[in-house]
Amino acid sequence: MRYTSKQMRIQRSFSGVMLLASLMYAGLSVPSFIVRAQFSGSTYRIEEAQVGATGSDNELTSAQFSARATAGDTAVGIVNGTTYQAIGGFTTSDTPELEVIAGGFNLDLGSASNSAALTGSSVFGVRSYLAQGYVVIIRGTPPTQEANYTMTSLATQTASSVGVEQFGINLTANTLPTTIGAVPAQVPDGTFSFGVANGNYDDTNQYRYVDGETIAQSSSSSGVTNYTITYLVNISTITRAGTYNFNHSVNVVSTF
Repeated sequence: MRYTSKQMRIQRSFSGVMLLASLMYAGLSVPSFIVRAQFSGSTYRIEEAQVGATGSDNELTSAQFSARATAGDTAVGIVNGTTYQAIGGFTTSDTPELEVIAGGFNLDLGSASNSAALTGSSVFGVRSYLAQGYVVIIRGTPPTQEANYTMTSLATQTASSVGVEQFGINLTANTLPTTIGAVPAQVPDGTFSFGVANGNYDDTNQYRYVDGETIAQSSSSSGVTNYTITYLVNISTITRAGTYNFNHSVNVVSTF
């Protein structure tokens, strides 16, 4: 009987989706175009306003160059309230943006053993502008080998248990089964960026994987938040031999 080692490989893909919806009233259909007025009428709304400041000039142009100056600007950053959010700065745009910064797409965890856990990690970042936030959804069938045997994934938050077949992830710093992972990192700091790991994936040394679940989110526009996904694999003595691949996508969707 020929025995094949149990290899674990992870492949990732990323996507970002901008969902457009009415910012004023729920239940309105999505328009085919958007008109962004600088000022509005009776119910009053200002989307982009410029107030002159010493040393500031919106456009500097000549026949040879075009530039934009921001000297003298002091209002920079994001302010969140219970019913509003404001983004300060001289050159703020009125165009919503969603940015996903992908790290490495392939990760090889090596050969598995029923006497030690396999772990690995990878990083991705998200930035959202002019939105009420975003959600990060993970999609993909748990690790599967050539004969279509699929590993048991953890449907609830569970600690690593060597010798028991397990597959799970989290988005926090861990000390078991080894020191690995990190809490979400706000860039440049927590006054600009607000992404957090979902409650099912933010407990130290607890792992889980459910296809289609939200693993992270922000409840407002946010600067870059860098997330670290930690992957955990344990096998048992009866886990089938083979090369296992976990092909998954990380889908980021803006919310309005």
